Amino acid sequence: MNVKELILSRPAAGIAAALVDRLDFEPAKRNEGIRRITALIDSLRGMEPEATNYILLGVYHMYDDREFLDANLYRKSELPAELAPLPDILEMKGIDELTADETEQAAAKDFVEFLTSDEAAAIFRNYYFDTEVE
Repeated sequence: MNVKELILSRPAAGIAAALVDRLDFEPAKRNEGIRRITALIDSLRGMEPEATNYILLGVYHMYDDREFLDANLYRKSELPAELAPLPDILEMKGIDELTADETEQAAAKDFVEFLTSDEAAAIFRNYYFDTEVE
């Protein structure tokens, strides 16, 4: 599912209202903000996605004790190398034809590889986990 399909799978007015609420619009400007954002979302229906050398990634941020998802646009060639390899589960052909058990096994393998990586160890150390256990 691409970003357009994801956005259009939800009611435009609901997305617009949630965005306006997150952005703390002045109450007098709230309805106009919802109307304009809804119009923008509705305009997506007539657009077709294009292949580019960019990727849109969602990154969570904290602001004023609230968590929100921010969409960030990156050039694919500038992404760190550790983001480049696809997990085994995504490289498989015909993933829709896999049994639930095969899908779970592939996902578990990728998860175990991550848990035993230096990257995971650094995250665990930040939360004071002992990573030197044998």
